[in-house]
Amino acid sequence: MTTFPKQMQSNVYKLISHWIFAILHTQELLKNNQHSWKMGGTSSSSQPTQIKTEEDTRFESFLSCITDDDTSSNAIDKNKFINSFPSEVKGFAECFINQVTSQTNVPQVLACRQAFQRIANLSTSSAQATFYLSLCKSHDETLREDDCFDLFRAAYYFYCQTSSVKIETSKSADEESLKCLVATISLQKECDKCVTWIDQNCPEIFSGLHLWLLGVTTSSLPKSETILSESIPSSCILNGVLWWLLSASLPSDFSQPSKPSGPSTEILQHSRNVWASLYSSNEHGLSVNRFQHHVFAYRGPTVFLVSCSDGCRYALAVDVEWRDGTTPWGGQNSFFIQISPFYKIVEEGEKMVLFNEKSRNIPKGLFIGRDRSKYSLKITEGFQSVEHGGQSANLLDVEVWGCGGGGAKVQQMEQKKREKRDTEKNAKVKLPGEWDQNPDRLLLEWGGVRPSYGDQFKADFGPDARS
Repeated sequence: MTTFPKQMQSNVYKLISHWIFAILHTQELLKNNQHSWKMGGTSSSSQPTQIKTEEDTRFESFLSCITDDDTSSNAIDKNKFINSFPSEVKGFAECFINQVTSQTNVPQVLACRQAFQRIANLSTSSAQATFYLSLCKSHDETLREDDCFDLFRAAYYFYCQTSSVKIETSKSADEESLKCLVATISLQKECDKCVTWIDQNCPEIFSGLHLWLLGVTTSSLPKSETILSESIPSSCILNGVLWWLLSASLPSDFSQPSKPSGPSTEILQHSRNVWASLYSSNEHGLSVNRFQHHVFAYRGPTVFLVSCSDGCRYALAVDVEWRDGTTPWGGQNSFFIQISPFYKIVEEGEKMVLFNEKSRNIPKGLFIGRDRSKYSLKITEGFQSVEHGGQSANLLDVEVWGCGGGGAKVQQMEQKKREKRDTEKNAKVKLPGEWDQNPDRLLLEWGGVRPSYGDQFKADFGPDARS
């Protein structure tokens, strides 16, 4: 029988013991991981063992603030959780905590910790949409409209908060736009289809909500309210919710971040550029000349809004300067979006706009669409009427918003001043020499034209004569 040295036998025994310990430890971890919280999923009947990791400590401060004082440490005081949210979004807070703590066999503190951990791991806009929409999901996989309304209201509210932008708009206008969004989402019916629609039309819709939840659950929000030092004025078409939807749909060129005005924190780094009103038919009049005067020479991205008498409204976002001509224009980041009665991106891409008010070789007006045989929208000459979807309607309001920041607006004003100075300078043309000795005067007199009736009057009646 072969014998091994004692040192080798000792090493073998140690190796076998390490293997046995690793196997037992792995089985314990797998057993505990079976109870990980999944939104809308089923859970096991046994109580999970609460194992804290290093990442869990980020949420302990907030969890201690919402834990029920009268019962065990595993219970959540829902009122405390709801009151930690602003009063404008308490409906969403109630929906959130009810859904998270709906699993009766899972300790509420553990369920909240797992939910917060999942929020922290949402790295893409698609993952965010999947998670937040699941809060509104019924047992039959459809979405509850009331909860959807509260969700989108919260998403809009926190988008404004984290963007450092204040919208001067009426509450009724915002509510109407939110209803339009919920109606559009409801058409998708199933949650997965809703996520696909959001990815295609407004992928950044939950970005503000996600940033705020990350801040509040990790106790990293600034103590004071986000400073809203910049505002967008109210208008006939643009309201707060519509600005939020368009900002979430369009590329970053239309919402370049500006310097945050508050404390330098991660939450405030989401600041957005304030749109400047370039033209409003309600203020400047529905006129092509006024439109060109206020919009042309603005060298930055713009959003063109139009309201029709049949209730439809549209937005045209172009990433280049407006111009009059006979060839289509527009860059790759140009979008044509229907904003009412449903919200959706109709078309996008370059060379989508044709604006002609001078040439007689082609029809005059504003034409939107890449298919020149069938435009998505057509506004007739002089802003008289609008044609879309095979129907004709009257044009009610037109607005243009500049999205290039304050610098683009200043450059446009300076360009307008230069054009005005050049026009005034060209209007003052000095004639060569004295008029009395000018050959043109002699030619006019030979043709029977009296170039100066004053001189002729003095010649006929004398220098002292008066009329």
